[in-house]
Amino acid sequence: MNGIRTSKDIHDSNRMHWDLTASHWERLRNDDGRWRRCATDHGIAFEGQALEALIEVAGHLEGKGVCVVGSGDNYAAFALAGLGAWRTSVARLACGNPTSFCTALREKIQNRNG
Repeated sequence: MNGIRTSKDIHDSNRMHWDLTASHWERLRNDDGRWRRCATDHGIAFEGQALEALIEVAGHLEGKGVCVVGSGDNYAAFALAGLGAWRTSVARLACGNPTSFCTALREKIQNRNG
């Protein structure tokens, strides 16, 4: 071994971690019930005015494809599903640097909207 971790090594390590801790997180999330409410009370999944800003830029989300970058607890993905969007979640390791991705996406949106 050369000391360099491959993406497969990182993925396997992450998977093993979540395999070991999934039941703990499942209990926590089921106890607070927030994820269930996200599909109908969409605003609880977003900080500040993020949902309003998203709808202002993208319009109604029903039937649109969305990607939740750095999905974390997946509340946003559940809320977007409740709004009728087709969605996927991308963890930080899968997309490399989410800050760069989001900056590029923001620039594209700004350029499109003038």
